[in-house]
Amino acid sequence: MEFRTHVFSALIFRTYMRLLRWDRSGVVVTKKILFNHRSLFVFFHQFSLATEADRGRDSTVTAANLSLRESQNIRKLLGCNEEISLLKVSVDEKDYFISKTEILGSTSPIGRSTRCIKAFSPERNGLVLLKD
Repeated sequence: MEFRTHVFSALIFRTYMRLLRWDRSGVVVTKKILFNHRSLFVFFHQFSLATEADRGRDSTVTAANLSLRESQNIRKLLGCNEEISLLKVSVDEKDYFISKTEILGSTSPIGRSTRCIKAFSPERNGLVLLKD
């Protein structure tokens, strides 16, 4: 599961298509785009030049850069093994560390589905419940 702010998809019909941009509030749908229309090529060109954030990746979630000792201690508290990667989540200038296996709730990229995540807070030196 990736942490995203939005995702793009396409509806393809026989002679045309529509591009869709999904986020937590709903979907935006383009008008009909003929396959040979310039706007389709412009979209894909612009998309290829876009930053990861513009493509929908949540920039507040990154790979955790921890020492071996810190990583082992956090994994023990979270109850996950060495094979599971740890992620750092930054919220209001505070960092939390999570494991992808500790996410409860919907995996849908749309809707107001809240995910609850068991997280380690360095500030509190213990576990907290982080709501996405």
